[in-house]
Amino acid sequence: MAARARRIEEEPTEPANDVIDIVRKVEADPALALTDEKMFEAYYAHVEQQALSVKVDLSTSAGRDLIRSAASEIARKKTAFDRTRKELTEDYRRKTATINAVGKLVVDRFAALQLRVRQPLTDYEEREQARKMEADLILTNLRDAAIVRADETAEDVERRLGRIRGINLNDELFGPRIEMAVDLRDDAVKALGEALARLRQQEAERAELERLRRADAERQEREARERQEREDREAEEARQRDEAARIERERQEAADKARRDAEEAAEAERRAVEAKRSYARDIIQHIKDVGLGMIGGKTYPYAILIRELEEKIVIDDAMGDMQDEVRAIRDATLTSVRSAMELAAARAAKEAQDEEDRRVAAERARREADQQHRSAVRTAAKEAIMTCGVDEDTARKIVLAIQAGEIPAVRIEF
Repeated sequence: MAARARRIEEEPTEPANDVIDIVRKVEADPALALTDEKMFEAYYAHVEQQALSVKVDLSTSAGRDLIRSAASEIARKKTAFDRTRKELTEDYRRKTATINAVGKLVVDRFAALQLRVRQPLTDYEEREQARKMEADLILTNLRDAAIVRADETAEDVERRLGRIRGINLNDELFGPRIEMAVDLRDDAVKALGEALARLRQQEAERAELERLRRADAERQEREARERQEREDREAEEARQRDEAARIERERQEAADKARRDAEEAAEAERRAVEAKRSYARDIIQHIKDVGLGMIGGKTYPYAILIRELEEKIVIDDAMGDMQDEVRAIRDATLTSVRSAMELAAARAAKEAQDEEDRRVAAERARREADQQHRSAVRTAAKEAIMTCGVDEDTARKIVLAIQAGEIPAVRIEF
C-alpha cells in the first residue's frame, strides 16, 4: 500500500492524451483515478461510451445476457475503486496518527524547554508583583487609617495609632515611593492624634452628663416613691369605707337574688325544653338538606352524605321528647341516599365502559392507519431502489436494513 501511495505521488498530475493509455493505467492501478480527477473523468467517459454504445435486442436471451454482463463488468470496476479507496484511506490514517503522536511529543518538549528558560524571569516578576502588592496594601491602609468613623471610640483610635506607628517603612519594599509612604504615615499619625484628643474630650463630657442624669433620675425616683406611699395610705382608707358599704349592699342583694333565682329556675326549665325541641328541628332540617345532597349549603358526594347521616348525626337526650321523630326521619333519608348512590354508581360504570370502548376503537384505527402509512412508505422506497437495477427481493431487504439503522447516514422518514 505504501509503495502504491509513493507511486501516486510520483505520477504526473496531468492525464495522458491517449485515452487507451489512461484506461490501461487506471485498470492496472485504480488509485490513479482516485487522486487525479481529470484522469478519472477521461476513464469514466471511455467506460460510459463503451457501455452505452452496445446495441442489443432485449427480445433475445443473448441480448439480455449481454446487458447483464456489461452491468456486472461495471459493478466489478466500482468494487475495485471502492477497495482501493479504503486501502488508501487506511494508509493515510496510519500516517496521520504517527505524525500526530510525534508532533505532540515535539510540542510538549519545546513547551517544557520554554518554561525552563523563562523560569528565572518568571520568578523575578512574581517577586516584584508580590512586593508591589504588599507596598500598595500598606499605602492603602495608611490612607484609610486617617479616616475616623462616627461610631469609633477613643480606645479604637488609640489602638490604630499604635499600629500605624509600628509599621516598618524601608527602601527595599517601597523603592521610589518611600517618601510618599513616610508622608502618609506622618499624616495618619497627626490626624489620629488630633482625633484621639477630640474623642477623649467628648467622652469626658458624656461621662459628666451621665452622672448628672443619674442624680436627677435618683431624685425623681425618691419623690415618686414618697408620692406612691401617700397615695397608698389614702387608698387603704377609701377601701375600708367601701368594704363596709359593700357588706351592707351584699346583704340586700342576697335577699333579692333568692327571689329572682326561684323565678329564673322555672323560666330556665321552660327554655331548656324549648331549646331541645329547637335543636331537634334544626337536626331534622339538616337531615333533609343531606337528603337533597347538601351539607352547609354545599353539594357533596354520596359517600360523605352517608357518613354524615351514619356518624355525624347523634340522637340523644339533647333532642328531648323528639328523639324518635328525628331517628325515623334520619333512617328514611339514609335509605333514600343509599338508593340514589347505587343508581349513580351504575350510570358512572356504564359511562366509563362506553368511554373505554371508544378509546380502544380510536387507538386501533390509529395503529391501522400508521401501519398502512409505513407500508406505503416502504413500498415507495423499494420501488425507487428497483429503478436502479436491483431486483425486488434485494430492494425490500435494503429498505428493511435502512429502517433498522444498519446503513449509516441513511434513514426513512415516515
